[in-house]
Amino acid sequence: FSQWYKICGGPYTQELNAWANALGVSLGTVTMLNCSYELSQLRLGNPVSKLLGCTTGIRWLEGVGIIHARTLDWPLNSLGNATRLFRFRCGQREFLSVGIIGYLGVLSGMLPGRCSATINWAPPSSFPSFNFGPAFVLRQTLEECDSYDEAVQRLTRTPLSASVFYTVAGIEPGQGCVIERTRSQAVVHPLGHGVVTHANHHVAEHFSRSNQDLCAIETSRGESAYQNSC
Repeated sequence: FSQWYKICGGPYTQELNAWANALGVSLGTVTMLNCSYELSQLRLGNPVSKLLGCTTGIRWLEGVGIIHARTLDWPLNSLGNATRLFRFRCGQREFLSVGIIGYLGVLSGMLPGRCSATINWAPPSSFPSFNFGPAFVLRQTLEECDSYDEAVQRLTRTPLSASVFYTVAGIEPGQGCVIERTRSQAVVHPLGHGVVTHANHHVAEHFSRSNQDLCAIETSRGESAYQNSC
């Protein structure tokens, strides 16, 4: 799997090697961990899909500023102990990520004083491609973009390997949105003057056909994943 990843031009290969050595596991294991989002998009009826639920929300709070909250509802017993706060540094630039040991992409990240962004799992719209994975694109956004507007533009326009939902917040009133993404298309839902939230189903009518996949997945409470997400 690691050789296949390298041949396909996968990023951060040196870091993958470093994590594999540090953790004492095979390079293939670490590589598969870092492709776990894309693997979850191998439709359909994939049991992994049941595990990747998450919910985000943004609102402006007077006297405080923008609040960006996110839950990661993955019922994996070992995930809590593997969660860390990572600081990525390059010269004077630093951004933060709430991540998992050995995982190089960003699921929840913040460029202090500028913007924050999180990922929600989206139902597959097509078979994954060899474009950049959503978590790697979010990491590169925090590495290279200097403002909320730049981040939204990058996350909206970059071709992706799979569908995803991005939630992005800035620091000024109105700077917040949810971006519904497929591999090549995007719909942006702005914060405006209220609240914007998202779970794991498409709201945009243009992408709604993908929600059918969620109806076939049942939660532990006996309801469909689509009903639960709504």
